[in-house]
Amino acid sequence: MQSLVFDAQVRARSLGKVVITEGHQGILLKNGAFVRTIGPGKFRIWPFTGLTILVVDTRLTSLQMTNQKMLTSDNVAVTLSLVAQYQITDPRKAMLEIEDCRNQLYLDVQLAARNALAAMALDQVLADRGGLGEEILRAVGPTAAAYGVTVHAVGIKDVIFSPHVRNLLMKEVETKRLAQAALNSAREEAAATRSLLNTARLIEAHPVLLRLRELEIARAALQSGGNSLVMGVPAGSPLPLSAAHGSEETPTIADEGLE
Repeated sequence: MQSLVFDAQVRARSLGKVVITEGHQGILLKNGAFVRTIGPGKFRIWPFTGLTILVVDTRLTSLQMTNQKMLTSDNVAVTLSLVAQYQITDPRKAMLEIEDCRNQLYLDVQLAARNALAAMALDQVLADRGGLGEEILRAVGPTAAAYGVTVHAVGIKDVIFSPHVRNLLMKEVETKRLAQAALNSAREEAAATRSLLNTARLIEAHPVLLRLRELEIARAALQSGGNSLVMGVPAGSPLPLSAAHGSEETPTIADEGLE
């Protein structure tokens, strides 16, 4: 058995039994010329017929691309890791009209990624990694279809920055966090001030509310033992009779021994 182009997806047989399994297609050649494509099944090639069958893997597979160093539109260097899911849908074009369809796909995805990233600023890349993959897919899809390959998806696995850029991004995130915290604190203070203002207006319109509040505080304080509570009495309020005129137990001036 002789390998052709790349072992994982193509094998060639020119003599004996050939079995094409599900997920594969065969390209029948006679004296090197294309005859037709054949589906799964068992075939036999007899000697001196000049026939060759190329068995092509047409299942969905992945292309990994790592450590792709590129520049954004604002000249920030990033390193991307991508994965492209593709499938050979036209074995004749993929095997006979191009030398190595997998290598060509690698180059096309790489070029599309560079062009897409060059049109995006760093903030866009961070906010929409999925959009970057979709842009690459739109660019590479028609190109790959021309040589019999359908690209189903392109995903961004990793976006890696230099240490200097990472430090700047961390500082920016920290600054935004502190600014958000200060904004939240200011909103809470404004809400508390509005609440106090509303309370003051209610008390001004209904003074009895202040007295009720005082009684609530007094009740709460007296619920636990050992507390002493002294409350003032508003001017003009009537006093109990014992407090106003004195009781029998109230000492007189003579009782204190004064002349």
